[in-house]
Amino acid sequence: MSEYHKNEIKFDHLSINQIHLKRLVLFLTICITLLSCSNDSSDDEIPDVEEVDLTIVEGRYKGAWKWELGDGLISMIITQGEAANRYNVEYFESNNYLPRRRSDGVSPDARGELIVDGMNVSIDLDHLVDDPPCPGKFTGTGTFNENGELAFTMNIDDCFAENEPATWELEKQENL
Repeated sequence: MSEYHKNEIKFDHLSINQIHLKRLVLFLTICITLLSCSNDSSDDEIPDVEEVDLTIVEGRYKGAWKWELGDGLISMIITQGEAANRYNVEYFESNNYLPRRRSDGVSPDARGELIVDGMNVSIDLDHLVDDPPCPGKFTGTGTFNENGELAFTMNIDDCFAENEPATWELEKQENL
């Protein structure tokens, strides 16, 4: 065999080994990548978005009121009171939990209590508006259903209306 053919054979043998080495490195790289991606650590999981529990009365609500003098948007924040079936209510004459007629721009337009008896509810709020001053009382009865909805038949008694009937319908937006 000539010297030329010996070098050619060595060259072919070297090329085959390089090809096998490259394939082995590629295979190991793929295996390591796959193993690192299949980590079962719970730290990498995307947290679940908290679902609104519609069976709990506590929460933030938005809705509308309707009466003879006009309709409007309202919101309420309801928190647990001193007894299991009694809740504290902050009422806002807006749909964004901001007061409409309070000089400080923070305090609710009315405060009071919500009493729950099964699916029946009653509400008693003191209207605290001070810009312009307009004290009054909002009282009513209604229902709380399994869909997180409050519906009231109200009696409005303040400087704008005297014993005026109204309806309030609100839907739970989030838990507290």
